[in-house]
Amino acid sequence: MKRNSLPCQLTLEEPVKEILNTLNTHGEGYIVGGYIRDKLLGLSPEDCDFVTDLPYSRLLEIFREYSPKEIGKQFGILQIKYREYFYEIAKYRIDLGAPAKRNQQLVSFTQDIYEDLKRRDFTVNSIAYNGKNLVFLDDALTDLLDKKSLRFNGEVRKRVIEDPLRLLRGIRFSLTKNLRLEDENIYREYIHLISHLSPERIQSEFVKILLSRYPALGIEKLISTGAMKYIIPEIMGCDEGTFQALDASPQNLETRLYLLLKNFPHREILFRLKFSKKTVLKVENLKTPFSKKNLHITGGELQNLGLSGKEIGDTLNLVLNLVLNGKLQNTHEDIMDFIKKSRTPQ
Repeated sequence: MKRNSLPCQLTLEEPVKEILNTLNTHGEGYIVGGYIRDKLLGLSPEDCDFVTDLPYSRLLEIFREYSPKEIGKQFGILQIKYREYFYEIAKYRIDLGAPAKRNQQLVSFTQDIYEDLKRRDFTVNSIAYNGKNLVFLDDALTDLLDKKSLRFNGEVRKRVIEDPLRLLRGIRFSLTKNLRLEDENIYREYIHLISHLSPERIQSEFVKILLSRYPALGIEKLISTGAMKYIIPEIMGCDEGTFQALDASPQNLETRLYLLLKNFPHREILFRLKFSKKTVLKVENLKTPFSKKNLHITGGELQNLGLSGKEIGDTLNLVLNLVLNGKLQNTHEDIMDFIKKSRTPQ
């Protein structure tokens, strides 16, 4: 693999900048993975992870005032709290073998950032930044910025066997980061491996896909790649367009689960995917309308309450939004009670 370094100036949040500077004052430190990927794509990163050549004991000493917490000593991972945010700092490492369970992964530590980059799932996630330079392997930067391509890092078979969840992560990234899957045939070839994953891990990725900006496309990709066979096989035979209602719905888990599963044995499916009893009950109790015409209230009734014109439309839109988000039951009594209370001077 070709090693690359490119001067670059990225705008970092102050806490991120300070942690990075601290690492580079005492040794060598980089921001790596999703944070850099999202920054380069012009997106807002959800979190920030650091890697370093510093030993674990030294990290504990340097960040002793940052509430250091050992969350993965065997992996050289330390969590610190800085300005109410949590950050992870990990020692450069190399993964050894491919255990049946990801949390049983054996590692060895290295002093080489490029060796650490080799272990990462996709090329777009194998880019690191030390405050002055981007470092990356092969064509990672081209994949991200020019091709907008989601390509497995290194040998495909090795990356997938190490952790089959990467197949679902790839589908999710293609939706949330607007990246193109390099070859869907790769997914179809290896997708059966996700059957070895725990329901909890599958559920986690599935939920992120369902709550993405384009959930209908996500469901269609899960079907086309064969992944849905191992998640919710009941909907494998559905036609394209069946789930378009998802795209127009609020980004609320229970609402989207309801819309997705309303024609299927939802209780059986949700418990199989290890959703909590609380979530299952919320889905069952959600009398979800898809438009204002399904609300258990009429414009005439609102007129009788003294509303008129635009005020009626605005009130119906508000009620619809509350019902879709599970904050108001779609019953005549509950809706009337809410409207009467909202119009009563406080």
